[in-house]
Amino acid sequence: MPASTAAALPSWSGALARAIERNTSTPAARYLQLATVRPDGRPTVRSVVFRGLRPGVLHPGSPDPALAIVTDGRTAKVAHLAAHPHAEAAWYFPDTREQFRLGGRVTAVGAMCGEPALAAAREEVWAGLSPGVREWHVCPEPGSVRNRGDRGGEEAGAGPAAEVMGGKGRGGSRPAGSAAPTSTATSTQPHSHFTLLLLDIEAVDHVDLGADTRRVWERQVGGKWIVREVWP
Repeated sequence: MPASTAAALPSWSGALARAIERNTSTPAARYLQLATVRPDGRPTVRSVVFRGLRPGVLHPGSPDPALAIVTDGRTAKVAHLAAHPHAEAAWYFPDTREQFRLGGRVTAVGAMCGEPALAAAREEVWAGLSPGVREWHVCPEPGSVRNRGDRGGEEAGAGPAAEVMGGKGRGGSRPAGSAAPTSTATSTQPHSHFTLLLLDIEAVDHVDLGADTRRVWERQVGGKWIVREVWP
């Protein structure tokens, strides 16, 4: 099929929205894998939680959506992205047997962000987080040595996993008899460690195993999208 120019609203965003909607009964479908490059050039990957698509946040006046992810600003991936901002997300939807690969540059929006639109987006995402995920940001520095007996994980009820997996694991509902929610959990202002990652999607590779189709989109200079149908 010859290359063609997509409409102003990229058609891949509609395909992705349909896949998300058709897989809502599978909580694990909210996980995707984000690959980055270490400062020494080696690749690294981890699972992250989908936090929404935000049209126009990185390109005012454009309908192109950015993929939102949240993290602690002290994690290694933030340092990786500072050195190499390009990244790729791989997202598999088991109910519909579809895979999306989303490539582009990542903008990290932290407490010191001076751009009002990005700072507002950070606050909006924070407002939508559960208390358990908010408390995750007051934990010791990710990757630091954990001494025997330190509370954390399921005991502390901090983190995003249980929010996705129905209340089990890190980030679940607070255990009976545990301390009341911290000020961070109830604060309307994001914690200083809270960082919003916005993937500015420049390329999309969509494989639909059920339909035996594969489409590849690329954003051109000027914002136009080119879509090609290729063999899976």
